[in-house]
Amino acid sequence: MFKRTGHRILVLASMLVSFSFGADVTSDTEDKEGKFWSFQPIRGVVLPEVKSLDWPRRGIDRFILAKLEEKRLAPSRDASRPTLLRRLTFHLTGLPPTLEEMETFEADSSPLAVEHVADRLLGSKAFGERWGRHWLDVARYADSNGSDENFTYYDAWRFRNYVIDAFNKDKPFDQFVREQLAGDLLPSANQKQRDEQITATGFLVLGPKVIGDDDKEQLRMDVVDEQIDTVGKAFLGLSLGCARCHDHKFDPVPARDYYALAGIFGSTETVHGNLLHRRDLSGWNLRPLGQDGETLYRDWKGYDDKLDGLKKKQEQSKSDLASLKKNVEKENAAVTSAVQPLAAANENATKISELEQNLKSLAAEIKQLSEKPPPKPPLAMAVCDREAIGDARILERGDMHRPGQVVPRGFVQVANYGRPASFSAAQSGRLELAEWLADPRNPLTARVMVNRIWHQLFGVGLVRTVDDFGRQGERPSHPELLDYLASEFIAMNWSCKKLIREIVLSRVYQLSSEHNEDAYRVDPENRLLWRMNRRRLEVEALRDSVLAISGQLDVSPAESVVANLPDQATGVGDKPRKPFPSVRRSVYLPVIRNDLRAEFQLLDFADPQTVSGRRNQTIVAPQSLFLLNSQLVRDSARLLAERLLKRAGYRNEREFVQAACREILGRPPTPGEIQFSLNYLAEADPDGSGDKEPLPSKDAALANLCQALMCSSPFLYLD
Repeated sequence: MFKRTGHRILVLASMLVSFSFGADVTSDTEDKEGKFWSFQPIRGVVLPEVKSLDWPRRGIDRFILAKLEEKRLAPSRDASRPTLLRRLTFHLTGLPPTLEEMETFEADSSPLAVEHVADRLLGSKAFGERWGRHWLDVARYADSNGSDENFTYYDAWRFRNYVIDAFNKDKPFDQFVREQLAGDLLPSANQKQRDEQITATGFLVLGPKVIGDDDKEQLRMDVVDEQIDTVGKAFLGLSLGCARCHDHKFDPVPARDYYALAGIFGSTETVHGNLLHRRDLSGWNLRPLGQDGETLYRDWKGYDDKLDGLKKKQEQSKSDLASLKKNVEKENAAVTSAVQPLAAANENATKISELEQNLKSLAAEIKQLSEKPPPKPPLAMAVCDREAIGDARILERGDMHRPGQVVPRGFVQVANYGRPASFSAAQSGRLELAEWLADPRNPLTARVMVNRIWHQLFGVGLVRTVDDFGRQGERPSHPELLDYLASEFIAMNWSCKKLIREIVLSRVYQLSSEHNEDAYRVDPENRLLWRMNRRRLEVEALRDSVLAISGQLDVSPAESVVANLPDQATGVGDKPRKPFPSVRRSVYLPVIRNDLRAEFQLLDFADPQTVSGRRNQTIVAPQSLFLLNSQLVRDSARLLAERLLKRAGYRNEREFVQAACREILGRPPTPGEIQFSLNYLAEADPDGSGDKEPLPSKDAALANLCQALMCSSPFLYLD
């Protein structure tokens, strides 16, 4: 009885919390025709009136302040300069500010100091590596297939680097959408642009595939399903995959719309040929790059097919020879008193001699062919249109072998804005789909991307379910602000950098994260943004920071990081592979499906199997234990201590502590932190020769102190 009553109380309490400050947010989610909020056109929004006219710095601030004033709440105070610099630098580059950058910011007393920092960070190469990684989460990027046969994606890195370059160049997001869906169908001014656009379509190929499926038609449909699901979540914030077997149970997406899209992707070549010349394994589409790429690839494939044919003949000859010798041995053993006929013996000997000679010839031919392979052009995982272009049939329960009515290719009707679904009979329809998505009139594309950007800067989206803008998702906390930002985004020519700049220069972004008990009672989840959200560093930012602070980080970009892996990245019964050694940024580490790095698994890396616009956030003991025992953290702490010692020396431990805190925490230490650190260092044995309980030497104690700071909350969390 108590459990039932307690459950009811919890439900009632959650409803009351929602009504206390959320009713005004969700009451206007449908128009007069009953159309759900996210399917309504993006509206032009007038900036709201506020009482505290001196507080807002940007239009964004007026929307936030208006909601706070409605609830008689006041925003927190502004963040301190060291806190703000650290926040900006991590959010825009995923790296900590350097000592020189801290000193420059402290010395800049102009009103434009924050703008100077933002512009510098947005223009840095590190920006694309940071924000490119956010999109790679959405694109379910990985360097291997995963699924039933975890084969290596040797050429996936080209898409990864394309994404990084796109963010660094501030490629307009609408063009970014077009290229990823239909780059191969877009016009190009030169070969470089052509190669870039082909590489962009790797977005459609990178997903996991059951390449060992004997039913090739079902496999092709499963790949189409994965593409529809990815495109729906990534660009529209809709779970379109739910409509494969029946009409969507929650959103107005009928199965007809699903199969209208299936006609587009079913006319697209994604799975192609046989992997490793094995009939049981399907391959994925690879396209040559460069001016002579097609010719070179055709010649190379001819060579590869010939070499494979010779190797198969060699294996067959070896098998035939082994079988013949085994039969001869059996025949010899069966002959007891009688003598084996001479003719039979001679015949066997002749066959054995011929097979052995054939094997020698094959070995020589294989060696000669292998020593002079033709040049292989650079390859990209990319799609192209199939020779057979056509509409799809509705499949009963999604079964490829239970076809029904034909559905013309088309778009998601509930999000359509009057654009006619007119498709060329000569192309798949991906270009038309891309143009439909990238049209400013589309009610979802701009909203979804703006919300993703807000989520990365505040830790929580205006719509918290960043991949679901349907009825099962959450309503926006500030719907007018979302539309205002979407309109601004489009007006800025879909510039991610300009939108990010606008947000980080707002006052709400620059608030302190300090707690306020009165505001907490009204809005415990901080949905009204009366303070900045405190967040733990992502695993990439954590690893990169440790390397950067210790002076080890290699900031040069990388190409393939799986070139030395076998064809099958992981196989049944394989032993765990040694970690990939690298001091480059974490975005260049291999992402192996079903075999993520230990720190990726422990510290909430994105799931590469699916669209992951919002990562899980867990706090468990093994995370702390991992950092305390991490060889990387220990080595980095030692290297930092050695560097600081050269600057501070043994005799000035206070200066060492101050320098360590500035390097690691991005700010001076508090009096309590100084005293605690000095007490710890005072207990250290100067030469490490204590005769009682072993004490760390002075050098070891300094390194331990640096490691403790690297494992502390002020380092692991952003205020």
